[in-house]
Amino acid sequence: MSVDQIPLSVLAVTSVRSVGPEDTIRRAEALMTDFNVDQLPVIEPDDRLCGVVTRRRLCMERADWGEILVSEIAEEMPPSRVRHSDTTLGDVFELLFAHDFLLVSDDQGHTVTAVVTINDVARYLYEDRGR
Repeated sequence: MSVDQIPLSVLAVTSVRSVGPEDTIRRAEALMTDFNVDQLPVIEPDDRLCGVVTRRRLCMERADWGEILVSEIAEEMPPSRVRHSDTTLGDVFELLFAHDFLLVSDDQGHTVTAVVTINDVARYLYEDRGR
């Protein structure tokens, strides 16, 4: 299968770890460390995506973590970086490489069902070529 034909659903990690806007960035960092991830979707109590917090952003705030809330540092997740599971890698290849990850949602971005990272793409291509 060529890169242009690989659907994101094949690459996606469906065990999505997330935080809420009222969680502290200390908790976000602990989850990132525990689950070895570099980003966490920020999900409202009604399961709606409201942003993303990244390890890079946490590092920028590291000098004064205190009890800062995720909502204070979360970045907006542009609609272009939330894609349907049947979107192909070819459709988002450059976007994924520019931003390191995309979120997958099958309901117009309201509920995140998976995450695709550049590492997931590399692992898939390595394993696929190794067969």
